[in-house]
Amino acid sequence: MALLLQQAGERSHSRPADRQAVDVELWRFHSRAFSFKARECNIPGFGSTPSPVEVEEHPVMKHGFKTAILALSAVLLVAATLLAAGKPKAVAVEPIKDAGNVPKGDKIIHDFVIRNDGDAPLEITQVHPACGCTVVEFDKTIAPGQTGKIHAVLDTSTFNGAISKGVSVFTNDTDTPQIELTVRAKVEPFIAVKPGYARYITVQGEQKEGTITQTLWATDGAPLDVVKVESPYPFLKTSFREAKPEERLADGGQGKQWKV
Repeated sequence: MALLLQQAGERSHSRPADRQAVDVELWRFHSRAFSFKARECNIPGFGSTPSPVEVEEHPVMKHGFKTAILALSAVLLVAATLLAAGKPKAVAVEPIKDAGNVPKGDKIIHDFVIRNDGDAPLEITQVHPACGCTVVEFDKTIAPGQTGKIHAVLDTSTFNGAISKGVSVFTNDTDTPQIELTVRAKVEPFIAVKPGYARYITVQGEQKEGTITQTLWATDGAPLDVVKVESPYPFLKTSFREAKPEERLADGGQGKQWKV
């Protein structure tokens, strides 16, 4: 009996494949995404057909996969919408306006034209004029292929000579978010005065007399008559007369010149 048990034990250790069906758990992998499990797999080559490996979808994976699909769809939808919407393109038709010679005190009025060469509405969000320049109104939205205007007014009352004043325009065009517009002019006063200032150098307490002469003429050559000159200070005495031929300034034009 002991011998038979020993032989049976040896056979059981040396030939385990003699059993027709051997349940073997091959692999189990747990994660948030998948769970794989091989069930009731018979050892190949011993008269039985191996069972296929079952793949069980984890609930977490199902939810995450759907979320990823929805997010990707949203991104593609936004991209398609942006492509379909296009983009604006701002173009200043005449960014610089040269008004030439302008009499002092006149107002320079000009409409700058902005064209939209894009395929989406162009929005003018802000307009910032420089000192002395005023933007009365402007078109806030310009359709594709259309033009808009920026109405600017420049008061020359406080300027003399050559001036250049800018207007900054801000748009929703990502390639050209800011456009600079410029108004140029040469402001000429109606009456020119040379040298145009009077400087006295004295020491306090000392008396000193002196005379400073100014020459006046009309810049446009029109007849000019001086009828009165007043001083705001009692210690400054004034007088005037028409300039003699030898006293005339070469750059004073052909009209009358006066000495004050």
